Amino acid sequence: NGYEAHWQAVTTDPPFPGAVHKVVLSPDGQHIAALLRNAVVVYGERGPGGWERHIQWSQTWPEIPERFCLSDPQQLAMKFSDDSRHFVFATGREALVCWRYRQLWQDQSLSLDAPVRGQPLFDPCSRRLVLASGAGSDSGLSMAVRLGFWHFQGGQSGWAPVTGNAPLSARVHPHIGWKVPMTWSPDNQLLAVPAANNCQDARLLSVSDKEGGSLFQVLQELKCQPDDGGAEHYDCVYDLHFGATSGYLAVITGQAVHLWQAGPAQQWRRVQRVSNPEPHARVHCVFSPDGYHCALAVKPWTAISVWGPSGSACYAQKLCAPVCQGGTVECLEFLPDATRLQVVSSHVQILQQDDQDLQDFAVVHAIEWLQLVGPASSPCLAAPLSQAQDSVSALAATKSLSASHSR
Repeated sequence: NGYEAHWQAVTTDPPFPGAVHKVVLSPDGQHIAALLRNAVVVYGERGPGGWERHIQWSQTWPEIPERFCLSDPQQLAMKFSDDSRHFVFATGREALVCWRYRQLWQDQSLSLDAPVRGQPLFDPCSRRLVLASGAGSDSGLSMAVRLGFWHFQGGQSGWAPVTGNAPLSARVHPHIGWKVPMTWSPDNQLLAVPAANNCQDARLLSVSDKEGGSLFQVLQELKCQPDDGGAEHYDCVYDLHFGATSGYLAVITGQAVHLWQAGPAQQWRRVQRVSNPEPHARVHCVFSPDGYHCALAVKPWTAISVWGPSGSACYAQKLCAPVCQGGTVECLEFLPDATRLQVVSSHVQILQQDDQDLQDFAVVHAIEWLQLVGPASSPCLAAPLSQAQDSVSALAATKSLSASHSR
C-alpha cells in the first residue's frame, strides 16, 4: 500500500489441515514444507503474498493416521537445498527426495540400511547429498553411523548413490541427542564430520569429481582431545564451521573451540584451542567473511574474544573485551566487508515500582559495533597468514543501541 509498511492477514484459514509437527522454509522463501499427522506436504508462495491453496508435492501414509504424533522432531529429517530446488524428508529407514523439473516436483525414494540420524546435508552447489544412518543403542555409549552419499544426475534422472567409494562412517554420542555434526567447505572440496573411531575428534574428507559422481576419501584426522586420559578430557564434537575461504575450520566440543588451519599439501594444523568456560553450553562462534578472523563469546558469554593471524605466522588472540554493561552475548555477526563485528547482548535491569511494593525487572538488549582498526587508525583486513603482520591492533566500539522489554 504505497510506502506504508504494514502487516495484514493473507488467508482466513490455515493452509495446513490438522496438527503440524514440523515446518521448514526454503532458503529463497518461495516454498514451505510441513509435516502433518501422517503426511509431508510442500506448498508454494502465491505471488504477492500468502501460500498456494493447492499442494505442490506430498507423500501420505494413509494406513497410519497418527504416524508422526509421537515422533521426536529432531529425528525427523527435513531440509531444502541452498538453491531451494531440492527437498529431503527422512524418518526411520525411509528417505524421500524430490526436486523441481520444469515447474513440477519429481520424487524418488532412497535406500537406508538403518534409521536416519541427524539432518540431511546438501553441498553448496546442491549437487551432492549426505545422509547419516545408524542403529539405536540404550547402552549410553557412542555409536557408529554410516554416511550415505548421493549425487544429482539432472533432469528427470534424479539422485543416484555414489559408487566406487569405500564405506565411510562417523561416531556420535547420545549425549548430544544423536545429532551428526557435518559441514561442507564453501569451495565444495571438503566435508568435515566426526571421527570414525571416537566421537571426540573430527575428520576431513576430500571430495573429487569423477565420471558419474564423486569420490570421497579420508584426508586427515583432526585430533582434538589430549592423550593423557581422565574423565575430564572425554568430550563430544558438537558442531563444525568452515571459514568463508575454506582455509579455517572451527571444531566445537563441549569444553573448547579448536581452530584448525589448512597448510601446504592439504595438511591441516591446529592453531588454537579456546577453552569453553561453561562446558556443554552453546558456543557463539563466527568467522569473518574474508575467512581470517574468528570471533567467540567467552567468560562466560560476557566478553568477546577475536582471534586471527598475527606476527611470526601464528594465530593469536587480537582482543578480549567485555560486552556492553556486562551483558550476555546473544548473537555475533561480521559485516560483509569484514571490517566490523556486530554484537547483540542482553542484561537484566531491576526496576522498583513507585506506586507498589513490587520489584520487577526488564531485559535490556544492546547492539554494539566493534570495528577493526589498523596501525594508522584506518580500517583494514588481515593479510593471508604467510604475509600477515599484526594488522589488527585494536577494536573500538563505534556505536551501541539499547532496547528493553519487561518479563
